[in-house]
Amino acid sequence: MMDMRLVLFAVVGVAVISGAARADDRRSVETLLPGCRFQASSPAPVQDSEWTQALACRDAIDAVIKNGPLQPSFLSSCVPDNTPPHLVARAVVMFLEQDVQRMRERFDMRAAAALHTNWPCH
Repeated sequence: MMDMRLVLFAVVGVAVISGAARADDRRSVETLLPGCRFQASSPAPVQDSEWTQALACRDAIDAVIKNGPLQPSFLSSCVPDNTPPHLVARAVVMFLEQDVQRMRERFDMRAAAALHTNWPCH
């Protein structure tokens, strides 16, 4: 009976750990970059799946823009309010595609670096 509980505990533990890893992956550069490519394109995406991915990227970039001025000086960004969203996405995509070795890193941190490179706060 005790061995069965130990096996069950181990299985549940592995399931929780693998689920947490998958949850973190949904916000990686690798996961959001395809949607950012759609967001950066003009004309806009045409398929529902493309819109879903583009909107996920847009929301992620909006969060980075909102927090940009609050970041430390080496990472802060001040994107002008009148900057078209597709141009912001294009800048992020170009920055992210320069370093394919970092595709599994957190999107928000890499996007913050991209925005800082293009629109640093002065």
